Amino acid sequence: MEEIEPEEIKEQPPQAPQSYEDLVQEEPEREVAESDYTAPDSVSEIQEDSPTVSDFKAGLKALTPKFKYERINDLVQSAMVSRIFPDNMLDKAKITVLSLIEEYDDEKADEIPVIDLIMGVQDGLAIGYEGRGIGDRLELYGAAREEEIEKLAKELS
Repeated sequence: MEEIEPEEIKEQPPQAPQSYEDLVQEEPEREVAESDYTAPDSVSEIQEDSPTVSDFKAGLKALTPKFKYERINDLVQSAMVSRIFPDNMLDKAKITVLSLIEEYDDEKADEIPVIDLIMGVQDGLAIGYEGRGIGDRLELYGAAREEEIEKLAKELS
């Protein structure tokens, strides 16, 4: 390796720090359309877009996330529509992840998608922990029932 002689090093004069205004003006503002960022429909929006009771199933499908691994879907489905108490959340997550890991062959231990399993289980259990799953379903069901009753009333009158 070649050494650099001290006289070969040219000293650069120190630059004055730039002000915030100078830094901000270096990059032009980006044009971003609001339509580039979309959020999933809320329950109210699903209700507005669902004029018939058969669309109730479409609303339920929107409220129930599907995870990459089918086995996670099987295990957390009931948790998403129930209530998980805070004291049980971590225990339930640990037991579920461990049972998923045990289902893999010992020879393929290095191929186990541990992070995917943990994230899927936590996401599914968080819905039950926050109580969103049952609340959203009840709200959607109530709207569908009201619509069904109004339709029957029109048919009978």
